[in-house]
Amino acid sequence: MALPARRLFVLAALAAALLALDPALGFGGLALLALLFALDVWLARRLGPPAISASHKRRLGQGQDDALRVEVDNRSGRTLALRLAAELPAALLGPGGAEIVSLRVPPRARATASFPLHAGSRGRHALPALHGRLAAPLGLAWWTFRHPLDLAIDVLPGVRELAGQRLLAWNPRLRHAGLHVVRQREDRGAFESLREYALGDDPRRMDWKATARRGRHIVRVYEAERSQAVMLCIDAGRLMGESIGGRDRLDAAVAAAVVLARLAALWDDDVGLFAFSDRVHVLLPPGQHPPDRIALLLADLAARPVEPDYPHALARLSRSLKRRSLLVFFSDVIDGETSAPLAAHVAQLARRHLPLFVALRHPGLAAAAIAPAQELPDAYRRAAATELVLARARTLAGMRRAGIVIADVAPDAVVSATVNQYLRIKRSGAL
Repeated sequence: MALPARRLFVLAALAAALLALDPALGFGGLALLALLFALDVWLARRLGPPAISASHKRRLGQGQDDALRVEVDNRSGRTLALRLAAELPAALLGPGGAEIVSLRVPPRARATASFPLHAGSRGRHALPALHGRLAAPLGLAWWTFRHPLDLAIDVLPGVRELAGQRLLAWNPRLRHAGLHVVRQREDRGAFESLREYALGDDPRRMDWKATARRGRHIVRVYEAERSQAVMLCIDAGRLMGESIGGRDRLDAAVAAAVVLARLAALWDDDVGLFAFSDRVHVLLPPGQHPPDRIALLLADLAARPVEPDYPHALARLSRSLKRRSLLVFFSDVIDGETSAPLAAHVAQLARRHLPLFVALRHPGLAAAAIAPAQELPDAYRRAAATELVLARARTLAGMRRAGIVIADVAPDAVVSATVNQYLRIKRSGAL
């Protein structure tokens, strides 16, 4: 398709000005200009668009930046002037939006253009095509073209958070240096050594013979048991779709789940995944899975504006677990009545398993409960927020009494809080 260039309009304006002086000369100039425009379009169409290639990273972490790199190969004997724009989905656009790049490519040379990418949303996002305008040889027309790319980028959760972690427990080499030895219950793991009793040690690990022989309290230390089961359970209901600070709760939860899955794999634990709302979205039994398996499964998980079916989902989860497991739930609670089914069924799971409930609280709710009330509507909002905060605290306290480990954190701190709770459980031997 051809479009008129700025030069054509300038020449047409000059020819039109001649009409006032000499109509015959003016009309002749316009006719000549029309012929030249048609010739220019024909030449541009005959030459066709230049050779174009594009490259990018096939996988990005959510929140990471990259670029679509485009190379233009001019195989002709003239300088090419062109403009390029990439057809990008909204999920990959940065704050500045789409960009248009202008290039001048010398004869038989190459030039490169770069289009910024920002991985804002999880999932697979297509890069369908490039759109270009090539200046015709006489400069009177632009020849527009579409260059298919047929490329895609997988935006995975947790990649940026994985790169940002600096934990000693992550380095497998340090485990062989002795850092992987942790205290456990007497009936778990293999005996490793004896040491003096420290505050907080389980009295059941006391070695009475060594205590009598040495004259001070001695306990047994056991090597951490390998291949324990960790099940990552993600609520994809309406509460997790709420945006906090420009990011959904679900995005924070899946990032923490990916980080924890990688850490647990380094500790030789079997890791599984369970995602649910009013139906079961993903059920991956615990095992030694490829490093990116869980991240890929979570890439397309989206929150649904529904109340989760806790009885059905958690009954399905219980049937799928063959041995005692650490169940890491990512969700939130509100008042006792609404959250009662969740609390009751997780408490049932606590009879056989060890549940860790990661509650992603809304920081704005606590702020509203203590905000100054200068007018009557402010007082109503403060009273409602206070009631919700207290109801939520009562629900979490009841879950603690039922034997559920609680991590009550803001979404921006969920990764470090979840990792710390996991390491604390590993060291305590509670699993």
